Amino acid sequence: MYVDGAMPMLAFSKYQGLGNDFLLLDGREAAQADETLGLSPETVQRICDRRFGVGGDGVILALPPQQGGELRMRIFNADGSEAEMCGNGIRCLARFLADSDGDTPGRRWQVETLAGAIVPELLADGSVRVDMGEPFLQPADVPTTLQVGPAGLPQGELEAGGEPLPLRRWGWAIPISSSRWPPLNTLISSAWVRSWRWTRPSPPAPMSISWPCGRLTTW
Repeated sequence: MYVDGAMPMLAFSKYQGLGNDFLLLDGREAAQADETLGLSPETVQRICDRRFGVGGDGVILALPPQQGGELRMRIFNADGSEAEMCGNGIRCLARFLADSDGDTPGRRWQVETLAGAIVPELLADGSVRVDMGEPFLQPADVPTTLQVGPAGLPQGELEAGGEPLPLRRWGWAIPISSSRWPPLNTLISSAWVRSWRWTRPSPPAPMSISWPCGRLTTW
């Protein structure tokens, strides 16, 4: 992959998990000081652009471990920001490793992430299972400044495109928010997401947001 005149060719693979697609780069043999394999936030944006780049929801790097694990995972969103972890992303990483190394069912990987150690496992049918641990529902654990509502977990509200949008805030290895599906005439886009404004206390940490709509849609 050749991005610009200042960047060399990069070998990558592309995988998807439940529709989340990622570019995967193997840097397990990279020097410890090479934390991003030479990728800047701007380069990640260009790579993930679906019109002018390869296209993807993010870039995942497999790097040497730092805390006794087998390898370390870094994941960058399409906007160039770094995420703590991603369930679909780490499953893609595990399958990528299995395909690259010729691993067989039952193989497990001790993967270091910003959300802690995660252990995906290759199953007999070729899929990957990952234990995300117990969900955390208390405001201090998410973390969030929202208070626990009637549903038993932190709840709040934001303004999206001029309309109120109730949210529930919780966590499962990473901070997550879920909401009802927006009005049918709403075009779900990055511009629409960027229009959000919190009308109650905002969360102190970045978040993923998911809508149940026959399938799970996540931003």
